Amino acid sequence: MIDIIKARLHDSTLLRTLFYLRIKSPFSKRYNYIYPLIATSSLIAFLFFAPISVGYWRDGGFFPKLAPLLSILFPFYIASLAAVSTFSGSTEIDKTFPEDSRGRSVYLPMRGKMGEIELIEITQRHFLSLLFGYCCIVSLVLLFVASLSSLVSVGIPIEGVKTRWWFSNITFGVFLFLFFQMLTLTLFAVYYLSDKIHRTSSVTGNEVLKSTDAPPDDKE
Repeated sequence: MIDIIKARLHDSTLLRTLFYLRIKSPFSKRYNYIYPLIATSSLIAFLFFAPISVGYWRDGGFFPKLAPLLSILFPFYIASLAAVSTFSGSTEIDKTFPEDSRGRSVYLPMRGKMGEIELIEITQRHFLSLLFGYCCIVSLVLLFVASLSSLVSVGIPIEGVKTRWWFSNITFGVFLFLFFQMLTLTLFAVYYLSDKIHRTSSVTGNEVLKSTDAPPDDKE
């Protein structure tokens, strides 16, 4: 049953953008989970110990304040996805990732014709397209949640505990994690497009040292 569900999810067209989370790379865990989790935990700890009160759902609270920002980020990711998909200014973007010092590259697990899982080495364009597609979906989900803030009413008491308390805190934690994950991936994509992709892997260390040597003095 589990294998059937996984196969259905794998073949789902609407969930293909979530394939970004399946990418295997030397840096995936850091940017996908570790850095966003550190940022989320730090902010929650600050709000817990700080002598301030933060409203989640009410007018002027956390979620309504972020709705305008998220409404801008969603079309930004759509435009970025279109730009990366049609970019033709450099051939480097259509090359696979260079291996690191441990011989690791960037792979995407895909289901083969016989149902087996195969590791496909993806190009940098494919990686960035999946990244911006994933950020687009995350921003849309967060925008939907933030837009619902005006519809949330007082929680219904159940055995003396209001559901709104745990619902708001859990939603706030998940929302923060996805928000910081989206920002981390955006910063990583900006760094990659503005700097990393323009560094050719064919340049060796000796060539770099030679190119930075001071020019010889002119002799009369």
